[in-house]
Amino acid sequence: MKIFKISNKKGFTIVETLIVLAIAALILMIVLIAVPDLQRSAQNSNIRTDAQNIASAIQTFEGNNQGLLPSSVKNNNGTIKVTSSSSSSSGSTIPATGHMQASTLIAAPTTGPQQETYSGGNDTTIYVELNAECPSSSTGGQINPTPNQRGVAIIYPINAGGGNYGAGCIQD
Repeated sequence: MKIFKISNKKGFTIVETLIVLAIAALILMIVLIAVPDLQRSAQNSNIRTDAQNIASAIQTFEGNNQGLLPSSVKNNNGTIKVTSSSSSSSGSTIPATGHMQASTLIAAPTTGPQQETYSGGNDTTIYVELNAECPSSSTGGQINPTPNQRGVAIIYPINAGGGNYGAGCIQD
């Protein structure tokens, strides 16, 4: 009479374990590659939203003050404050406000178009240029607004990845 041994193995074979580890490593690699792109995309979106909020606050200021351009645009801990040292034809000016991220910097407004260059790093500065309008295109991280007596150009950085920056512009 033959006695058969019934094997009652518990656990995984080494091949099964290696396959699971390889799949886990592949998933981890995909996630690690995608995260920086997602962070860069979110940062670009946030800065563009801040630039749009600045444009909206400036438009409100102009509407409240018979078209007077502002002389000051500041980020006060997440609140945009648009004011002017000049007075409108009806007397004192009415300031305008808006909301943005507290970490975004707003450069002091300049009168007339200025060439702005974004060269990298974590530059989140937004430039407000009075008496200027957005150009039809920009080259790399440089943007050259053109003159416009009643225009306001709001210039913001676009992180293209790999240390490369571009510039976007919103026209008020």
